[in-house]
This record gives sequence, structure tokens and C-alpha cells, in this order.
Amino acid sequence: MIIENKNLLGESPIWNNFNEKFYWVDILDKKIKSFDEKSIEVFSLNKMPTCLALIDSTKIFTVVEDGLGIYDFRNDSYNYLHKINASKVRFNDGKCDRNGVLHIGTMDRNEKEFIGSIFKYQNKQLIELIPNIGISNGISFSNDNKVMYYSDSLKGEIFQNNKLFYKYENIGPDGSTVDNNDNYYSCLWGGSRIDIFNKFKLDKSIVLKVKYPTCCCFGGKDLNKLFITSASVLDNTGKNGFLTIENSNLIGVNENIIVI
Repeated sequence: MIIENKNLLGESPIWNNFNEKFYWVDILDKKIKSFDEKSIEVFSLNKMPTCLALIDSTKIFTVVEDGLGIYDFRNDSYNYLHKINASKVRFNDGKCDRNGVLHIGTMDRNEKEFIGSIFKYQNKQLIELIPNIGISNGISFSNDNKVMYYSDSLKGEIFQNNKLFYKYENIGPDGSTVDNNDNYYSCLWGGSRIDIFNKFKLDKSIVLKVKYPTCCCFGGKDLNKLFITSASVLDNTGKNGFLTIENSNLIGVNENIIVI
């Protein structure tokens, strides 16, 4: 299923079980969007939103380019909880672990230097975990919370617990998710597909009609629909930037963990 809503840089899809809607961001267009399988709602921000995490049906934890905060749909307001110096880097991909601790990465704004990091946000503090990253992406957690996956799109590398397990040439591993069998799904920027890894080995792929898939998540009442965002910023042919929903034989894990 293709949803005819074009995004410049769609990212960070999440399923909200409180109101049974998919949410995602269009980073470059400074929008949060939602879809209930009938219609799309759009919410505008003054800053680029990069990552979402669940709170409830009225509020959503929203990472923007220069900070962390909460967007309230009831009054269309954004309130910062933490800010950073974002002159050279900005926040990018992130996800909560199984305990509700948000892990979030930064990236070089010019996409050239390895000056980004991955942090965890806990007890109202931002704690650096992994330095020297170009473009942080692909953060996901295994079902037992013992494995943290992440990728550096600038290097074309995917890691588990800070150990390299796969490298691409001329393709950027982007956003990710996991299913209930602990398979890791990596959206490939420029690759027109999602690669699925089983026990850190490439198992199979999902071929897509978009060239620049950016991230995916499982959703729907039975968590058996794979929701995929994409980008059109590098391609104006009209074939990118759309949303895709794939019916899956596999079931996703519940990543809708409320930020603590």
C-alpha cells in the first residue's frame, strides 16, 4: 500500500497504540504527521523534528535538531526539556530501549566529519555513550534489551553493542526496527530495499519501489504491518518520499515504550 503523501525527508515512524495511529516526521519540512489508515494530519514546528517516542494520545516526545522536548497536540505547543549547541551537529535518529530510556544520536550537519555521538537521556541528563560518528542511525534494541544496534550511514556500517557486523559500499544503512524473532531490519538509503539480519547475518531483503527508504516500524492492532518512510530530497522524479505499508508474516515487537 502506497500512501500518496510526499515527504522531503520522512523519518522516525512510530505506532501509537493509544489512538491507533502511525506517526512520523518530515525533518526538512519541519512537520510531525499522523495516519489512521484513512487520513493524514499535519503539525508544524519551528525547528526540524528528527525523532519521536511515545507518551500518550495527546502528547509525543519529540527530538528536534537542537534539543529534546514534548509536543502537545491539544494546543500545538513544543516545550524543551534539554538543549544542545547545534551549530555544527544536529540530533538525528533515536529510539527507547526496553526500559523506556531514550537513546539518541547526533550527526555532522555537513555530513562530512565524524563529530556526532550517541547518547542516552536519563534522569534529565544527556550522557554520551559512543563518540566519533558521522551520521547516527539505525538505533534499535533486541527483545531482551541486551543488544543495541546502530549504524553510521556515513561509513556504511552497522554495529551491535559497538561491534561492527556489516558494511556497505555506496549505500547508507539508515533507520531500523526489530521483530519478535529478533531479526534486525535496516532501511538502505539509496538501496531501494530493507535488509533483514538474523543473528547478525544477512538473511533476506524486502525490495521497495522507493530508492531512499529511511526508517520502518511495525504497527496495526496485531503489529503485523510494516510502515516505511522515505525521502525525496535527492530525487524529484516523483517516485520517492512516499509512505509504504507492507503486510508482514512476521510480527513486530512493541517499540511503543513511554519515555521515562
